[in-house]
Amino acid sequence: MAQTTFTESAAAYNLNIGGNKDGGHAWADYDLDGDFDLVINRNGSGFLLRNDGGSFSDQTAALAPDFSSGSLERTALFVDFNNDGYPDVFRNRHNDLRIYLQDPATNRFGDGLGGTAPNQRFTSLTDGMNTEGAVPPRPSPNLLVAGS
Repeated sequence: MAQTTFTESAAAYNLNIGGNKDGGHAWADYDLDGDFDLVINRNGSGFLLRNDGGSFSDQTAALAPDFSSGSLERTALFVDFNNDGYPDVFRNRHNDLRIYLQDPATNRFGDGLGGTAPNQRFTSLTDGMNTEGAVPPRPSPNLLVAGS
């Protein structure tokens, strides 16, 4: 028999971030420790949450401080854009698209060299854009962005 009821359990895993959730999320093992970590986009801010054996800790301030700005509430994707074996992050809203490369030495998300500003940012699609779906796996990740 299929499960027909669900129990809210976010607090038990330190995932109760509060606020209105209006956006994307993505799972990947960004720190390569064997368990899936999480990026969440929420109206007004984003979160980088590290999975420490089933309990999540907020790493946004230390590893991805730019996630706290820009109201990037739509899609969140983990993609290895530069093929270095470490998941990078894509986030967007209707007129702001940002790519954050992970620095393998520090696990910081930004320019890929330890800085936290996005590696690439696109804001010229004034008519709006949406990015739904998945990104194909390596060796050549591509991203489809469609404007309205």
